[in-house]
Amino acid sequence: MTSPLSFLRDASHPTNTSFSSQQKLSNQSQKRISLFRGMLPICNETIDYQNNRSRLWTLKNEMLLGTVSHFNGEITYIPSDKIINSCTSKPVSLKNLKSLQDLQIDLAYVSEQKNLLFFPI
Repeated sequence: MTSPLSFLRDASHPTNTSFSSQQKLSNQSQKRISLFRGMLPICNETIDYQNNRSRLWTLKNEMLLGTVSHFNGEITYIPSDKIINSCTSKPVSLKNLKSLQDLQIDLAYVSEQKNLLFFPI
């Protein structure tokens, strides 16, 4: 019986050389990389009952951004006006978060409204 990894050692299998390290990234890819470089997490990742992993970030320009990583690998970006405080039903601002920084929080993604609910604990 052959090892499932034996093909890695077999030089007869062709390798895909269509992607060269010299290729340039598209403008959209460069913008995304630039965005990610400026992101700083402001809370720990939380996992909701649907196994979505959510986190809040701050950007270089002091904007708030939420991300939801779904179990299938997709990522949803949540703008600050869609990050809702569960106590007030109003959007959370970065200023409000700084005043609540000593509290632990929980996040839940509401897919129907594309909202990220913020629960101070």
